[in-house]
Amino acid sequence: MTASLELELQSFVLLRLGERRFAVSARQIAELVAPSRVFRFPHHTPKIEGVILRRGRIVPVCDVSEALTGKRLTSRRFYLIAVRRYGAHQRGDDGRGGSRRAPCRGLVIA
Repeated sequence: MTASLELELQSFVLLRLGERRFAVSARQIAELVAPSRVFRFPHHTPKIEGVILRRGRIVPVCDVSEALTGKRLTSRRFYLIAVRRYGAHQRGDDGRGGSRRAPCRGLVIA
């Protein structure tokens, strides 16, 4: 399959942050969920807002609106749960011949 044909067959999720619009490959998204309670910690990095509990998993939450638009969001309509891929986990391989769910990261999107 050619690269241009592969791009044509890809699905994207379209998002709006303020006046700007963004497209994220559907392959990078595990799910879109309604905002839930974010658990915050006293000692944290500015890049991580906190964590949410989703399907029995702890998912770090990062507010990407400030990095993308220069402004923090005042309200939230949903969280985009992105699949974080690296190394063997990109293929779903746990390194022992079995499969493993890819870790996720929650991104705050308005």
